[in-house]
Amino acid sequence: MPGKPEYKVSETPAKDGSVSVHTDMYLLNTDQAFYLAGATSYHVNINTELELTKDRDNFDKAVGAEVTSQQRLKFQDHPALEFKSADAQDKFYFSGLVVVVGNNSYMVVARYHTPDEPADVSRYFQSFKLISP
Repeated sequence: MPGKPEYKVSETPAKDGSVSVHTDMYLLNTDQAFYLAGATSYHVNINTELELTKDRDNFDKAVGAEVTSQQRLKFQDHPALEFKSADAQDKFYFSGLVVVVGNNSYMVVARYHTPDEPADVSRYFQSFKLISP
């Protein structure tokens, strides 16, 4: 990210009191774009295909956008979905990438004000790497 992000964490408890979903998010707003990077760990098995599309759809619903293009791909040998979205007034544009590794989902998204992805946003996506703990 082109600056120091804000960090947020959320946990969803299971019925037995344990944590069933844990999400870490990093957020940064600049004059040119808004950046988000998130990692969600599920303590149950997840359906990879469903997770890829639900993450995209939930994001778009939250920001009032619709998918304009998408592409299934492999990211570092893991199932991934790359997408572009726009809000109804074409005021904001979004680029996103969702990657599923086992019971973990990773998402990076950027919002910007021009139909073409700015160079800073392209660099942001090129810098994204999954690393082993």
